[in-house]
Amino acid sequence: MTRITIQPEVLKEITGVIEDAVEYACTPDVTQGALISGETVWKIVECLAVAKQAEFEGMFNEDPDPSYS
Repeated sequence: MTRITIQPEVLKEITGVIEDAVEYACTPDVTQGALISGETVWKIVECLAVAKQAEFEGMFNEDPDPSYS
């Protein structure tokens, strides 16, 4: 595992951006009036993060075969 060093103010900025995006994603304007909980959006963020890390590790190709369904 690679050790990553990041400045606290950079982490705070990144965290704020992500939290703002999650809050925005829960608004009726984005969800076309449907209510989506913050917990659900955080689960989506987690899944996307895991998938992105797998992509970085070369575990899959970003562009899936369109014939696969």
